[in-house]
Amino acid sequence: MRLFTRLALFFPLGLVWLASAPGTAAPPEGRIRTDGSRTGLSSSIIPPDSVTAPAELEALLMEHPAVMDSAVIPKRDAEAGEVPKAFVLVRPGQSVSVEELMRFVEERVAPYKKVREVEFVDAIPKTPSGKILRRELIEAERARGS
Repeated sequence: MRLFTRLALFFPLGLVWLASAPGTAAPPEGRIRTDGSRTGLSSSIIPPDSVTAPAELEALLMEHPAVMDSAVIPKRDAEAGEVPKAFVLVRPGQSVSVEELMRFVEERVAPYKKVREVEFVDAIPKTPSGKILRRELIEAERARGS
């Protein structure tokens, strides 16, 4: 039998109840932390004022003609808690700048959802079925101390 924790969260529009697995905790500063894939929130980027799904930003980045593949992870930020960081694979023969991609996303999303950092990569880690291995990207990012 799985044990669940109920957390009361205060959002600008009122009180929200969240049923979560044991790996979730709400520290005093109000940011939700999860310890992995035990909860549905583990892949979400949770700044203090909202939740951003990485898949939403990935789909948006894929609309850019120079982007072949992308992955978005939560990056720790001292001020905001977590902010979106994108890893982008550029199409062969194409070129695009970090500023151009950030502007592309910023023009199409709410201010709290915009990508704060872009890193160009040679490959996006995926399972054989094509699912993005965000955990590998997150672990590599944290190992770099960024």
